[in-house]
Amino acid sequence: MTDGTMWRAAAHRVAILALVASGCSSTTSTTNATVRAPSTNASANEIAANDDGPAIPNEPSAVILRQQRLYDEPDPLGPLQETFGVAPALLPPGQHTTDVLGIDLTLHLDRWWRLDEERPGSLNLVRPDDPVAALLPALLIQRPVGIAPVDRVADSSFLNGEQTYPAADLEQWLQSVEQIEILAAGTANVGGRQAQWWDVRLDRTAGPVLDSCIPGECILAWWTGGSPTTVTRALESLRYYLVPDPEGPIFVLLASVEEEFESWVALSTEVLESARFGSSAPHPVPADVSNGLHRIHSGGDSWRFVGLPGVVVTPDRYAISLQLPGYLHVSPLSSHFGDAVSSVVRAATDRAGNQFSSVDEVVDYLEQLGATSDRVTVERLPDEDLDGQMASVLKVSSDDTVLHHAVLHEGADASFANWPKLRYAQMWLIETPIGPVFFSAEGETAEKLEVAVEKTQDLFGWVTFDCPTDSCRWLR
Repeated sequence: MTDGTMWRAAAHRVAILALVASGCSSTTSTTNATVRAPSTNASANEIAANDDGPAIPNEPSAVILRQQRLYDEPDPLGPLQETFGVAPALLPPGQHTTDVLGIDLTLHLDRWWRLDEERPGSLNLVRPDDPVAALLPALLIQRPVGIAPVDRVADSSFLNGEQTYPAADLEQWLQSVEQIEILAAGTANVGGRQAQWWDVRLDRTAGPVLDSCIPGECILAWWTGGSPTTVTRALESLRYYLVPDPEGPIFVLLASVEEEFESWVALSTEVLESARFGSSAPHPVPADVSNGLHRIHSGGDSWRFVGLPGVVVTPDRYAISLQLPGYLHVSPLSSHFGDAVSSVVRAATDRAGNQFSSVDEVVDYLEQLGATSDRVTVERLPDEDLDGQMASVLKVSSDDTVLHHAVLHEGADASFANWPKLRYAQMWLIETPIGPVFFSAEGETAEKLEVAVEKTQDLFGWVTFDCPTDSCRWLR
């Protein structure tokens, strides 16, 4: 089908759960260590109530999606979510502008729509009464970073950050992928620009496909910086648009079941023809910033991360990262994840939600917690010199949450931001420009903790802390 909305909710959600079990577990951005609580859907609810509009989706699946997008995914929220709440959220008729594609995009809506995704590089609109998290239909407007190589569209080992096909060559890619059948082609007005379009279908008999997608088989398509996009057999009919821009093209994908494809194209065309793109601008996330859940990094390259601002990681070999808001796991590609984990973690709040402002506050809290809780043991170890900076070192064993690495909004499921992820942990707390941060080693057993402590030595040499204002536009 579609973009990272469904693929991430399926494959990447499973990946996170597996990592938590085995050892790893927006707001417009700010440049400090605090994650602001999100705005609610109150304004959209009021509009809907006064205009007899559709109800905001608040069934359990919608609530879970909102919390997952806040705390399981590092991407910041875009302007529409700042106004109408964390997606899925309703957009009333009227004019709405977002900058999550880098280029400003102004929508002129004549009817209610629902925003199901708004993250850097990707916007997803559906009808207001479509089931939450449904795969069909979809109107996706995206800013690709690259397209999956033709010979790896069915390769489940292909990870974000690896070499990709140039995004501007969409037509050549469509013609080169044997699993894609082009049914028709033409040109159209999209956002005030002349765009090419292709109606396509995935032919699962023409070549290998992935069978782990929801629903059914798929192939990988383009990547917007956060996760791959997929094309699936269940989405019988798809239309791709290529909208040119000097700083890199915009892609639009219309997807629906075959029976309603023509009506879905007609409805979506109303949005696309009335929309207007602003002046040319690059992808909203700088090239050296990772906004993906996980990503491959080459040795010697320096990276910043949307989920943990101020942290700069320069691995000396191929490495893989997994990030959550306030939590960053990085390890050599040959030994990633497992039941012995090394990470960089922001000490955001205690268990009651009180925010930390210094290392001393964190140490005092932990020592008091260890003295009063029968489920948490805390041992103070000698301070260590980490390349000229003294770190407070503590060893923790816990059957319970000790602290949170993100500031949770009222009513949030606290498990989204719990630390530690595993039972045994050791932390090296330091003061940084973004507040108290610690290197974390975690293991499922005391023996695995020793392995994790060894792994953490790599991070000591890879990580620096620096957050100039011009590098933190998309960082929390």
